[in-house]
Amino acid sequence: LEDSYSYQYTVTTAAADSYVYQDVANYAKYQGRTVIVGIWIKTGTLGHNYAPNIYVDDGNTQSSGTAITASDTDWTFTSVSHTIHASSSDKFRIKVGDDDAATGITACTFYFDAINIQVDGGGGECAGMATHDGNLYAAQGRVVAKWNENNDVWDAVYIDDGADATDIVHFDN
Repeated sequence: LEDSYSYQYTVTTAAADSYVYQDVANYAKYQGRTVIVGIWIKTGTLGHNYAPNIYVDDGNTQSSGTAITASDTDWTFTSVSHTIHASSSDKFRIKVGDDDAATGITACTFYFDAINIQVDGGGGECAGMATHDGNLYAAQGRVVAKWNENNDVWDAVYIDDGADATDIVHFDN
């Protein structure tokens, strides 16, 4: 992890509920499933009472990991486990920030990098990659994902109910 490639987030201490967030594409594929979202975070400067954390919000409930503190100036890994609501979820949002209003006069700066999602306890190793119709696909754990070049993310296109992928094969029709 290098500072030059990590995301730097600065928030004023007067802001409440200060987050940067990403809505995960194809959220319906995650409904009823437990996800573990992990992230590496470190502090630059922290104002009083501000503690960066990772949150998963599905529109019904929100879960959080273990917040880091001002003393966490080295990269610290934190994660959160959350079951995405099965029926009425309208999103799967990953938030990084703080849900408390900070106080004091110092702006809060922290860095984060290497966010990852594990679904239903599936394995974390990539079983392979393949192309089809000009799209790049990867099989990892229980998920088959397609590379989204416009947003630089892997979008889940399939999640298996009980088995990890063991291979993915290039198919040219």
